[in-house]
Amino acid sequence: MMPISTQGVLGHFYEPADALAAAVKVRDAGWKHFDFLTPFPIHGMEEAMGQKRSWLPYVTAVLAVCGILFAQGLQNYVMVWDWPMNFGGKPFAAWPAFIPITFEA
Repeated sequence: MMPISTQGVLGHFYEPADALAAAVKVRDAGWKHFDFLTPFPIHGMEEAMGQKRSWLPYVTAVLAVCGILFAQGLQNYVMVWDWPMNFGGKPFAAWPAFIPITFEA
C-alpha cells in the first residue's frame, strides 16, 4: 500500500483574476491533482488548471437521440403494426400525439 500524501496548498483570493493566476502557477509548478473551491464559477478556470474538455456532453447527446428514436419507433410500431386503435378518428401513425410520451420517457 502506498503512503498517502499530506501535502497541500491553501489560498484565499478576493478577486477571480488572482485565483486564475494562482491556478496557472500551481499547474506550472508540477501539481497535477488540485482543485479550486469558489462560491461562483470562474470562467477560464478549467484551462488555467489544465483540465481537458469532458466527453460527457457528447455521450449525453447521443444517448438522448437514441432514446428519442427508440420511443418514437416503439410507439409507431405499437400503433401501426402491433395493436392499431382508432382514437378520435386520428390516423394510426399520428406522430404529434407521440411527442408528449416521448418527452416523458
